[in-house]
Amino acid sequence: MNKQFKNLKTLYIYIYIYMPYSQLWLNNLKKRNNINEKVIIFDVGSADGNEFINLSHNNDIEIYAFEPLPKQFEIIKKKTKGLKNFNVYNLAVSNYEGKSNFNVCSDINFRTSSLKKYDNKANTTWKHCWSGRFKDTKITDEWKFIKQIEVNVIRLDKFMNKNNIQLIHYLHCDTQGNDFEVIKDLVEQKKIIEGVIECNTFDDRPLYENQKSVNFVEKFLKKNNYSIINKIEQATDKNLKRGLETNLFFKLIQ
Repeated sequence: MNKQFKNLKTLYIYIYIYMPYSQLWLNNLKKRNNINEKVIIFDVGSADGNEFINLSHNNDIEIYAFEPLPKQFEIIKKKTKGLKNFNVYNLAVSNYEGKSNFNVCSDINFRTSSLKKYDNKANTTWKHCWSGRFKDTKITDEWKFIKQIEVNVIRLDKFMNKNNIQLIHYLHCDTQGNDFEVIKDLVEQKKIIEGVIECNTFDDRPLYENQKSVNFVEKFLKKNNYSIINKIEQATDKNLKRGLETNLFFKLIQ
């Protein structure tokens, strides 16, 4: 068993309740949150769109996917062509609106592209890190961006108002160091029922500039009436034997 999982219960939760997002997961989401309406799912930093595509045959859900990289956006559009309940937007998401430079990695490491720059110590503190989550992931000898592109940036609360969306029943957020900026206003407004974001595990080992740690985000969520469902580390440092990144699962207390 992967050492990142503390016990079989944690492994069960991760595989069968959260990943992959299956019909079983959807049924449990609706049951534990008493959802009796169309389920609204936001996938922010959608990458390849695979997280929720297997749920797209359900007529009782609506998926909103946001991906700033044009190449990945086109991939998702192609995969979801003809799916009326899968909405794809070539947009970055943060706590402001307008245009911004977006830092792009090589194709092999595109998943670490970000609105933010790498922390100036990343090549030291993340030197021995390898996530192993994706078949195309290789050990990164140097954290660097190869170019910048201009992207359109939105706030989700303004997007929701514009599209007459009252609540996000589930938010999946993976924006590479920018997750707290994405959720902050929504959490304060109680607009998210349940979700997962990525945070750096240690206060002194961020991958990106001004990235919030899991301790900081956890305190913020609890202060705003959210409970922590689970925490799962990834991007394991072979020396520390700990994941440098944490998936933080949270739920609104109702």
